[in-house]
Amino acid sequence: MGERGRAQQLYDAYFTSYPDHYNAAQMAYSLASQAYKAEDWDSAIRFYTLLATQYPKSPHAVAALQYLAICNGKTGNSAEQEKWLRQFANATKKVGERTTAQLNLALMQQKRGFAAFQAAAETNSVEAAEAMRKDAYRGVAGAIRDFRAVADELTKALEEGAKSKSLDAKEREQYLLRREQAIFLEATSWQRLTWPEAKVSVFRAQAVKAYEKYLAAYPKGQYGPQALVKIGTIYTAEKNMEKSQEAFARLQRAFPNSDEAKNSVPRLAKTLIEMGLNAEGVAEYKKMLETTGGKYTAGQFLMAGDALLEAKSWLVAGDAYAKVAELAGSLTNAASYLAPALIGQARAAYGAQNFAEARQKLDDFIEKYGKSALVIDAYEMLVQVASEEGSREKDDTLRMNAFNTAVRALKKLRAYRKTQLEQDELDIRSGEVLLRKIQAESAMPGKEEAAKETRGRAIVTFQAYLMAHDPTDEHPAKDMSAKQLENLERCYAYLLPLMAEHGSDKADILAYGEKYRQLFPNGKHKLAVETVLKPLEGKQAEDKQPEAKQTEGN
Repeated sequence: MGERGRAQQLYDAYFTSYPDHYNAAQMAYSLASQAYKAEDWDSAIRFYTLLATQYPKSPHAVAALQYLAICNGKTGNSAEQEKWLRQFANATKKVGERTTAQLNLALMQQKRGFAAFQAAAETNSVEAAEAMRKDAYRGVAGAIRDFRAVADELTKALEEGAKSKSLDAKEREQYLLRREQAIFLEATSWQRLTWPEAKVSVFRAQAVKAYEKYLAAYPKGQYGPQALVKIGTIYTAEKNMEKSQEAFARLQRAFPNSDEAKNSVPRLAKTLIEMGLNAEGVAEYKKMLETTGGKYTAGQFLMAGDALLEAKSWLVAGDAYAKVAELAGSLTNAASYLAPALIGQARAAYGAQNFAEARQKLDDFIEKYGKSALVIDAYEMLVQVASEEGSREKDDTLRMNAFNTAVRALKKLRAYRKTQLEQDELDIRSGEVLLRKIQAESAMPGKEEAAKETRGRAIVTFQAYLMAHDPTDEHPAKDMSAKQLENLERCYAYLLPLMAEHGSDKADILAYGEKYRQLFPNGKHKLAVETVLKPLEGKQAEDKQPEAKQTEGN
């Protein structure tokens, strides 16, 4: 048992044996704070949870709710993050803390809603896509209501504070900032809604109304230039060019030195894409690319390339990044433009499924900018690009070279990934590279033995992970983080079909399957796992029947 395990047992024994000790709550808070400062998120979550659930009357209990939201956000557990943040919003008595939490909750709901719209667009089933859009719409509509509620509460608090003179300067500044954000976020939410299509004009009108409300409350606000660009963009989309030109004229008058005023065309293009009007946005960027005379800078073309990637306009994005390379070469800080542009060119080539070009761009980047912080992104992408290239390559030597490149990139990433969870993720991704290799070899005539050998290596990879990470008495499943459990389930889901296809011992497969069932009775991959286990269990039952009949005859 390691030092950490022994310490954990001691703390567990203390809180189990002396739950009502006068210092128990304070100790839980101290241990949680120490873990938080050390960025040991799992331990911090453990002790903050203990404090919040077992000692709700502690003066630190409300703060624990807030820290639980933060820690779960650090571990990527968005569901737990939202749960604790909601509890914090309900528990805190401070207007500033409550409205900030509510604003963040609304923003989470908004992001989830728009992500669901994107997922619906990528779903083949018409019925499923329709249901997903309805849920997405309800989510965004709920976020809009919450943004408005936050703004209204803060307006009331500001008015009451002005009358009673109870607000200090810092509180007033915080309230004004949060209200400004809430009003602006309501407007952007209306603008981004594109479903139901029959209501798009209504959504746009609501967005303009909200932006004008913002400008009336904050005529020189930090989002003022963006608001005017977005108003102009909406009118452009509605073919009301007079109103559109009026909005851009207001931008030039009110914020002449703003980035938006100097970059109205690229801003217009980006906003059109954000509204889902990709074709119109790409057309504006094409105008920008065709403009001569040095009107636009390397930085502007870099931002254009990034926006075009979001719009999945791969070829035009590649042209924008090429412009960056053309313009930035003579600059003193050329690398700050050339490095991300080269990564962008790789992404554009990958999106266009030109994997050889994407790999070449990444190799060039690593050679030229190996000490850049972006080299991590380059290696991450190289794993994807090389795996995809290998899965499609027919030539044995080139295919092997591609997969070896993916493996080498994963090894390079290990030097940058410091936490155990990050290392675990790389272990699983190593197995996933082998899965791609199996798929490629299985699809090619005469490669059955090669596929079998690779499958055996993949089985060993996932089995090794499970041996190192399966729950134990010292580290039971209930103490594992959501990400640890997610990784564990992924391994079982990968391993079981591989073992079945490989012809592994039936008893071994069923033993792994039973472990999966115990750990994940309602797991994400339950259907796939049961598809493997049910036929084997049926065969096992059939094999036992003759034995039973023979016993009866005797």
